[in-house]
Amino acid sequence: MRSLLSITLLTAQFIAASLLSVQSQSPTLAETVEWLKEKADSVKSIDEPQQPVLVVGEGTAHWELIYSGGCTLTWKNVTSDSKSYPQMSVSFSLADLNPQKVTHTEMNRDIMDGGWLDLYATGGKNIFRWQITRQGRTYDPGNILSGPRTKTKITTTTPVDKHLRLAIRNSDLTRRIANAFQHAITLCGGKVDPKEPF
Repeated sequence: MRSLLSITLLTAQFIAASLLSVQSQSPTLAETVEWLKEKADSVKSIDEPQQPVLVVGEGTAHWELIYSGGCTLTWKNVTSDSKSYPQMSVSFSLADLNPQKVTHTEMNRDIMDGGWLDLYATGGKNIFRWQITRQGRTYDPGNILSGPRTKTKITTTTPVDKHLRLAIRNSDLTRRIANAFQHAITLCGGKVDPKEPF
């Protein structure tokens, strides 16, 4: 009887050790964000859902992912032609995103190769903060086509979007980036939408 109990305890310890080993092999948040930063140049454009896609010109601009710790990320476009392209950035917290609503779809291959990656806020809240400037003038983040509002750069203090769409250059990479975002959101404590009572 004792030997059977010992074997059971040893088996349980082995299973627990195996599970801990698998968990420790999972990438950390810093490792996941670093991988996402390495893939940032594959982003073709970032879209405000109610507005035209904010297209970044090929060869003159690209998107960077900035991580300053915690769970906050900022996508920022970098361009050598600030007269033709506005300076844009969008900031958000991974903790405010729904890990189950990170979706990816393939683009129409007849038009171009690539995929769409969509990020949604938990509970449909506005969490994405835009900053858009061109030649020192600020544009209304709710409408990039509205023209300059002021001559100074401003950051929107009120989040204006609950959904962000990224166009990625490669459909397989789109899937992998979606998986990385899901992992990072989970590590940051992102929650699914509350269930409806009916």
